[in-house]
Amino acid sequence: MRLTNNAFMLLFISSILLAVFSTVSIAADNVAIAIGAVGLILLILKRQFYIKKYDAPVFMFQLQDFLASVFSLNPLHNLLNFQYIWHFLPYYITSRVNKDKAYEILLKILAVFMIIGALGLYFSAFFGIKPSDILSVNWHLVHFGIYGGPFGFTGCASYASIMFSFGVFIFGLLGLYKKNVFYIIVALFCFGGVVLAQERQDWVGFIAALIVLPLFFKNRKLVALIYFTVIVLIVFAYNLSFVKQRINQTINFKSNTAIVIRFAMIKGSIEVFKEAPIYRKLFGYGPGESFKSKTYPVIIKNYNELSKIYPVPKYYPGLVPNVIDNFYFKLLVSSGLIGLGLILWAFFLIIKNNIKAIKKSAGEQKMILSGITLGIIAFCVASFFDNLLGSAQVSIFLSFILGINSLIIDSVSQ
Repeated sequence: MRLTNNAFMLLFISSILLAVFSTVSIAADNVAIAIGAVGLILLILKRQFYIKKYDAPVFMFQLQDFLASVFSLNPLHNLLNFQYIWHFLPYYITSRVNKDKAYEILLKILAVFMIIGALGLYFSAFFGIKPSDILSVNWHLVHFGIYGGPFGFTGCASYASIMFSFGVFIFGLLGLYKKNVFYIIVALFCFGGVVLAQERQDWVGFIAALIVLPLFFKNRKLVALIYFTVIVLIVFAYNLSFVKQRINQTINFKSNTAIVIRFAMIKGSIEVFKEAPIYRKLFGYGPGESFKSKTYPVIIKNYNELSKIYPVPKYYPGLVPNVIDNFYFKLLVSSGLIGLGLILWAFFLIIKNNIKAIKKSAGEQKMILSGITLGIIAFCVASFFDNLLGSAQVSIFLSFILGINSLIIDSVSQ
């Protein structure tokens, strides 16, 4: 009995650490997961670990990555990477916490560190340097201004932006419902992070989630209040020069190198898939370098062809990154039709299960589930223009959020 209690204590400690570090430190995330992994092992040894109904979507995420690794060009290397286990452990850790209303504690902690994470991105956006470089930078060379692609505490602005999108919806809805000033401030900080990150795919995902927001609420006054608040914020954001610049670059996409590169990536993915044997069409070439070795030469070829049509720079080494900035086309090549089908079905199940739970829930539980669901919708839409789930920090953050989601659904079902 004591060993079981210690296991649950480790899970709770791990979940608290994930709430603290998921938006500010990938290294500390790994420490938190290691602690939780010990707790899960103890539960398994004591036969206290039980499969839950809502584990299926996360298991599908893992199965997709596992199958892609098994059938990859370099199976041993990819299997030993273990990211298909490690990145999704936060879900199993958090969803197994047995403390009463643990999700409330975790969300309060997450709210505080969402603000810290946002401040880190603000720092990068205004000074053009990472927060981690604050002690080593030559401050006399630093100039105040708005810089594109601010990293904050993450490896990429788009990773921070999508996490803050979740923060806007979760804490914005909670704050408006509970009339909680602190949560509203958190949502505003997160919204500022989404804007300053200047990632257009996350803006598109955010707007897509806003469009479907009325479907989650029968209270027209609440919907009107949310829309009014967000429209005011969007109008304010639109009048910022860097936002206008990013929108104009999208409108004039033919002369935007980043967008033309994405065209080359998508076209290259389709070509590699078409030319692949049936076996590879089903299972893909595998994660990491396994599929990149197949797609990169084709992407460069396509970019060279497009650069003759559109007014963008001619290809030079380092111009085109060796990635596919579209999660679904990337899956088509790396995991094949089976992997893509598993991921699409997993996201469908998450949204379907949440909608069922939202109908049964009330009060703050309804708000949190609605916020998470809107965040998932924003995530799925933004993934059409970026490989978000390919980031370790984003995968860990999403797994953690889905763990909180599971806790609330369990509470609603009781």
